[in-house]
Amino acid sequence: MTECPSCSEPTIEGAKFCEACGSDINVPIEGAPAAVDAPACVSCGEHSVTVDGYCGSCGHKQPAERDHLEVELDGAAYVTDRGKRHHRNEDAGAIGVGERMVLVVCDGVSTTDNPDQASQLGADTARDALGAAPESDEAAMVAAVLAAQEQVTSVPAVPGGEGNPSCTIVAAAATPGESGVDVVLGWLGDSRGYWIDADGVVEQLTEDHSWANDQIRSGVDPAEAAADPQASTISRWLGLDNPDATPEVVTVNRSVGGRLMLCSDGLWNYARTDEEMSALVAAQSATTLVELAAALTAHAVASGGHDNITVALAQL
Repeated sequence: MTECPSCSEPTIEGAKFCEACGSDINVPIEGAPAAVDAPACVSCGEHSVTVDGYCGSCGHKQPAERDHLEVELDGAAYVTDRGKRHHRNEDAGAIGVGERMVLVVCDGVSTTDNPDQASQLGADTARDALGAAPESDEAAMVAAVLAAQEQVTSVPAVPGGEGNPSCTIVAAAATPGESGVDVVLGWLGDSRGYWIDADGVVEQLTEDHSWANDQIRSGVDPAEAAADPQASTISRWLGLDNPDATPEVVTVNRSVGGRLMLCSDGLWNYARTDEEMSALVAAQSATTLVELAAALTAHAVASGGHDNITVALAQL
């Protein structure tokens, strides 16, 4: 226990303000892991940032690389961002370019342990499996998602924590076909896949695995299902508690010259319909894939940034 330098009342170790008089204490956090050549804190300026990414003087969490990440390959790109409300980015993206174009987006379930680890491991595993598959078909997609499921279930839970690590997934593998581009998509949860045609018209290719959609499929009135507080709760995901990790899979053929887009709900919550997403895409002046992904991400952040955001794009 320490004392406030102003009023001498006892204070909690690591507290920034005295609860008795309100004075700024700015007491270094005892026991915090020491950093080598500690960098300056972005909040208080003290050179006391610890190896776990927090300032030992004021407790401020320092920016992490994954807070905003832009990745670009020849013909594909993705951007992921922490947004404004979350203390870390629990989304993840992965892209691969080779015989086929591969995009993957995963959204960590915030009410579970280590969702950021689950999402990154899930995205990387599915990307690698799809890139290495001898064929780009629905069987390969199912195998890739099941491989991601196996890896996500290996992420450790926290004793007494919130739940087993989990994440959504949407993955796509696109290859040139005899007529146009063949795109195989597989998904669990509410991360979505879209096709943007040469005229900029957006078409949603996936259907969310949500409580509302499950109710609608069983015959409940769509308006009634959408109004329920559980409407947006996901009903399928990657993780140990998933009742069925076999993804929903669909194959579509589209004309050459369009773009494939995958995204987490951090974006589409601000453009829920195809018409709204078409208008949003059309409003951007970006000329490259990474610029477009960054512009759409910036729109979500400017609109409130209530969730993490990930946007992956491929030119086909």
